[in-house]
Formats: sequence, structure tokens, C-alpha cells
Amino acid sequence: MAKKDYCTQNNGDCSTCSLVNYGMDCRNVPLTTAPPKATTKLDRAMATYVGFKGDVTVRAVLAQIPQELQDSLTAKQLGMVMSAVNQAYHNGRASTGAEVVDGDAVWIDSLKQLIPLEDIYKITEHICLRCGHHWHPDSATHPTICPKCKSPYWDKPRKTNV
Repeated sequence: MAKKDYCTQNNGDCSTCSLVNYGMDCRNVPLTTAPPKATTKLDRAMATYVGFKGDVTVRAVLAQIPQELQDSLTAKQLGMVMSAVNQAYHNGRASTGAEVVDGDAVWIDSLKQLIPLEDIYKITEHICLRCGHHWHPDSATHPTICPKCKSPYWDKPRKTNV
């Protein structure tokens, strides 16, 4: 920053003046400074990264790249690898044809329908390991007893004597 001849603070050094925090010099003249350059490797990598740039997404993408690899890549290369990881995730998700929504439902692309997980749990067949009875539960909660023999140990195999 150039020294202003009218400055009365800090020997004309605007960079050390508290008024700079407000983007003004001591005569309330706006300072025309370029925005700071990206200083960290991740900031520079984000310029190359093509994908959603939310904090959670970026952390999830970076978690898939070993730290040793992150350290050895340039910022541009790291951004390209991050983009590839993000694209692989989206390609895989799209190929399944289903997606969990808000942790309590599944969107099935082929049906164009949102199915609550509770309904999916009802599809699950239970087998009593005591009497062999098969049934589908009425709710998403884990059954406490077998509806036929009433055993609370319906899901635990019998212990055998050796």
C-alpha cells in the first residue's frame, strides 16, 4: 500500500492502521486493494474442483483421498482428483437407481416413488430360530418375541452341548 501524504497514523503506513479493517483510509477514502489471493492449497484446489462446494461434501470427498496423496499433489492436481472422486460417487449413486432421503425414506428411480423405510422393514421376513416360524413384522421395530412360540430368544440360536 502506498504511503498517503495526508496520513497522520503509523507514519503513513496504511497496512498497519486499524481503519484499514473498514476498507477506508484516515480520510474515509475507500482503499482499492485487490482481494487476497487464495493462500492454502485447498483454496487453490477449489478453483479447479468441479462439484458441489458445500463444507460437508468437500470434507466427504477429501476423506476419500489419503492424506499422503493430498500432500504429494499440486493444488490443481488435488482439485482434479477431488472432481474425479465426486463424479465417481455420483455415477455410482445414479447406477443404483435408489437413494436414501433424510434417513427415513428411499427414492426408487424406476418407480418414481418415495418409500418410507418403515414400509421396507415390513418386507423383511423373520425366522424364529427356536420353532422355525416365518413371518413379516407389522412395524419397523425389532420383534420382541416369536408370534407362534412366544420365545423372546427367537433370533438367537440354541446353545448346543459339546
